[in-house]
Formats: sequence, structure tokens, C-alpha cells
Amino acid sequence: MKLTNYLLIVGLIATMVLSSCSKDEDDSSSTTTPTGPPKIEVNGKTSGNIVEIPQNAMNANNGQFSGVAQNINQVGMFLDMLNNIPANATTTRDANAAVTYYWTQTQQGSTIEIWYTVEESGANYEIEYDIAVSDLTDPEYSFPRTTIMSGWVAQNGANGHLVLNYAALIDGSTEFNYTYDWDTNAAGDFHVTADFNIGDNGLFADMFYEATVYAAGNGEIDYSYTDGTNEILYHYDWNADWTIVNWSYSINGEIEQSMSGQWTA
Repeated sequence: MKLTNYLLIVGLIATMVLSSCSKDEDDSSSTTTPTGPPKIEVNGKTSGNIVEIPQNAMNANNGQFSGVAQNINQVGMFLDMLNNIPANATTTRDANAAVTYYWTQTQQGSTIEIWYTVEESGANYEIEYDIAVSDLTDPEYSFPRTTIMSGWVAQNGANGHLVLNYAALIDGSTEFNYTYDWDTNAAGDFHVTADFNIGDNGLFADMFYEATVYAAGNGEIDYSYTDGTNEILYHYDWNADWTIVNWSYSINGEIEQSMSGQWTA
């Protein structure tokens, strides 16, 4: 499958989780109706933006800060997927008490099957999220049941480790995995790391992201990648009310002063 086609599928998945779902009939005798996991909350949110970033701050650095800062809230996409199980999903329970929710979604001319498996493990939920896509106009979009996300989430949402297995949907010549970790400490500081591994795909490989939003509201972000020749690092930090955003741009450890600066509201 071509990378461009795959990225369109990723967009399809992202819009799918908030759309209405329809159930395929399942006459399996193992079908039960367990209550399932409670809503998972991160910083008191079950979806959407976990950290509210003021719109005026998004304009910092000519709007470039916006794209980097939005990675803080990627966990909201995961919560959308984990917390939006349709009421009419069929449910099965295996011998280890893991529960699999199954439903189908028709979206943009395709039929998407979803299997979401969750198992309590101590204070965590072990999860696996599989999809299959069929009945598409372009056969390159079709693929059989594939695990696209796996990992664990603390039942109280305080931390988690999730991997989007993009490589499973692309031919062997391209890798694309996205590992996202978060944790919150007793003080209420929210810390995120994200690792984008796109293997030998050329430019913008091995992107790494780390952000901390402190309980007071101030924070900092490092975003780095290699462009095939140089190591690039963007650093941002801001004050508690987001009225001052500082940034610097480094190449191989040397700050480019002409591409560094400060934004004030």
C-alpha cells in the first residue's frame, strides 16, 4: 500500500471514532453483555483537548507553534477511540476475562470493522485495537483485520503507553510507528513523549517530541528530527498564562539566532 493512501486511511479512522456506528449481527453463543471499562479520563477529560491552549498563543512564531503544541493533545484522539464504544456493539469475553467489543462503521464509501479488546491488569487496562477495511472503490485501501493500536492505560488515566502500528498497514519498504507516552505526577504536571519512527523513508525520520505542562500553566516543548543530514531541534517554553512564548531553532546543537525569538500577547 502506498504511504499516501495509508495516510488517507488514518484520516478515515480519526473521523470514524466520532461517527454513528451500526452493528453487524453476531449469533455467537459466547456473546455477553459485560459492563465494560469505565470512561478513561486524563486531566479530567474523556476526549478532545486535555490541555487548553489559548488561541492567541497558537499564533506564536507565525503559527508554527500551533502545530507543535497540538501534539500535547494527541492523547485526546486515543481517548476518543477508547471511550466511544457504541451501545449496540457485540461483546465477547475470553477465558482471561478480556472483553472484545465489535462493531462496524460505514464511512466515505468503505466498510470498517472494529475490534477493541480490553483486559484489566492490576491498576491498568491492557488494550488492543484492530480494524479491517473493505468494500472500497480503490482496492489499495482494503486490508484484513490488523492491529493498529496496542498498549496499556492506567485505569485512573494518570499514565499510559500506546503504540499506533502504522507499519502493519504499509508494504515492507516503509515503516511508520508512533509511540505515545504520558504521565501526571502528584503535583498535577502533565508530561508527554512521542516517538515517530518512519524508518528509511528519507526526510524527517525518527522524529521525537517531549512536552511538559506544569500545574501552574507554564511549560516547555522539545521537538527534534533528522532531515537526512542534520539534527534539527525546536525548543519552546511559555509562561503560566501563555502570554509569552519563547522559541529557539538549533542545527546540530548550534542555535540559529535568526530563527529564534519571543512572542508576547
